[in-house]
Amino acid sequence: MSVLVTGAGGTLARHVARTLTERGTAVRAGSRTPAAVKGLADGTELVPLDLAAPATFAPALEGIDKVFLYCEPRGITEFTAAARSAGVRHITILSSAAVIDGQPPANPIAETHARVEEAVAASGIGWTAVRAGTLATAALAWADEVRTGVVRGAYARSESAPVHEADVAAVAVETLTGEGHASRRYVVTGPESLTQRRQAETVGTVVGRTVRYEEVPPEAVREALLAFMPPEFADTVLGYLAAGVDRPAPVEDTVLRVTGTPARTFAQWAADHAADFR
Repeated sequence: MSVLVTGAGGTLARHVARTLTERGTAVRAGSRTPAAVKGLADGTELVPLDLAAPATFAPALEGIDKVFLYCEPRGITEFTAAARSAGVRHITILSSAAVIDGQPPANPIAETHARVEEAVAASGIGWTAVRAGTLATAALAWADEVRTGVVRGAYARSESAPVHEADVAAVAVETLTGEGHASRRYVVTGPESLTQRRQAETVGTVVGRTVRYEEVPPEAVREALLAFMPPEFADTVLGYLAAGVDRPAPVEDTVLRVTGTPARTFAQWAADHAADFR
């Protein structure tokens, strides 16, 4: 079996690619900037692939049986057509828990992921959607502030269930290598609901530093977010945080059910990334 892993420059995709390689699966990793991709296992084939550029699809898909697919709606119709022509048997979509079955997309994040899910499901190719909740890697944005001992952000009491990227990758790998995952939608979260304040404090404890969370007005956070994302996405992020104030986040047991191993805690994630905060 051969698997194309898209978005190979991303941390989560690297976990998927390495785990597949360790299991003896032939992996082809696709990236818009192959020369910049680091951390892949020896023997991984690296090819140019831009999910918004259909001309790159056919070479990347040649001889491929299954695909791990990041959600990029711009070229999705052409991608599924190329995958079907190449004989791809299954696509595992990295989607978002913002997509809720039976409900219209409530925001741009949900809409983006829902469009890709729908296109893949309509393609005639076997599929699984891995809907990731809040990724613990979002806390890496605090790295500079952790070093000063003060993390500043909106809604200190907002709760989420941050999930380790390795756990999302492990679920994805099982859907690509195991049986019984066709046409399934898996919501993947961490094992505990934590406030923003508690997450910052946990990172501090792990790296041996007292860290406090200083709440600032949402408007100030929005201005900072606009440096990295469009206004509608910044508003969506802040909307999620506001909705989570004093409201425990849903916790799913998907990681345990699908992989047989309990999901890693946020403290475990922080320990794995301690060097990023020091």
